[in-house]
Amino acid sequence: MLLTEPGYRIVAAAGNRCHEELAVIARDGLTPRLAPGVTPLLAASLTEPGAEWPAAPTACWWEAYLRLVVPPVLELLVTHGVALEPHLQNVIVGIDEDGLPAQVFVRGLEGTKLVRGQHAGLLATMAPGIARGLSYDADRAWDRVLYCLLVDHLDQVAAAIADRCPDPVRAETGLWDALRETLAKCAADLGGPPPLRALLAGASLPAKANLRACWARSADREATYLPLSSPWKRQ
Repeated sequence: MLLTEPGYRIVAAAGNRCHEELAVIARDGLTPRLAPGVTPLLAASLTEPGAEWPAAPTACWWEAYLRLVVPPVLELLVTHGVALEPHLQNVIVGIDEDGLPAQVFVRGLEGTKLVRGQHAGLLATMAPGIARGLSYDADRAWDRVLYCLLVDHLDQVAAAIADRCPDPVRAETGLWDALRETLAKCAADLGGPPPLRALLAGASLPAKANLRACWARSADREATYLPLSSPWKRQ
């Protein structure tokens, strides 16, 4: 479920970036969208050292989480040409009374982009600069989504779960295997998109070069991606 952003406020200032740093975005509230008995938690809070988990992070917990997070994000990208940024700070998980994931919300839509090939008509109606800022080509869209979803989100949640198990290495291997099964089902349901097929075959994961982008002071949408060895190469 997406939390839309119906408005914003900025400060008129002479500084080059002051207006961006002081921007405030109004987002939908969670209360009307939460199911009865569900408690919202920022996904990033689960990965903090010493974080109190709402329930024992078992395989069932992880599988429920994957079912809620992965298919909607990939369907939006493949079917609708919308690239979200589902990293830890942009995802809220709703926990039910048994401590299991029951709902997932994605916020932070300022980084959301349209895939140019799927929205060429709409983008052609916009000023070139605006269209460029609101869109990615297909390759960059896949890099961005897979980085945010797998490397900057699920990888860290899996590590936090594994750290709470008697055998963390074995546990983490099992968690990645479950993620691969979820991705394989998504690939089948979505007609086998080439990037997903390559990922399942052991292709590298995309990792954003954050430090390089900071040094270059480039826009985040222009960040480069480096290959990260796949956890599924052995399969």
